[in-house]
Amino acid sequence: MSTLTDDATSATAPSTPEVDSFVRRALGLRFEMRFKDESRWWPVDTREVAETLAGYYYDYGMHSCLEMMREGRELPTALASFRVRR
Repeated sequence: MSTLTDDATSATAPSTPEVDSFVRRALGLRFEMRFKDESRWWPVDTREVAETLAGYYYDYGMHSCLEMMREGRELPTALASFRVRR
């Protein structure tokens, strides 16, 4: 099962200033995700988290997403939820 940590996946996605800023501000944090209806959490690359959340939380802004995750919130998308690794 892929855990979305493949460098090839991250390398092909376009970067934006907001995604780059998220990655810089998240330095030292580790993230994880789980697919809907799955109980196991998987490690996930910071850039993948940023690129995915940017598509769902553009009204909030990437800074707000990072702060919510630092506070312990899980951020859901259509297929998965993301959080700071515990």
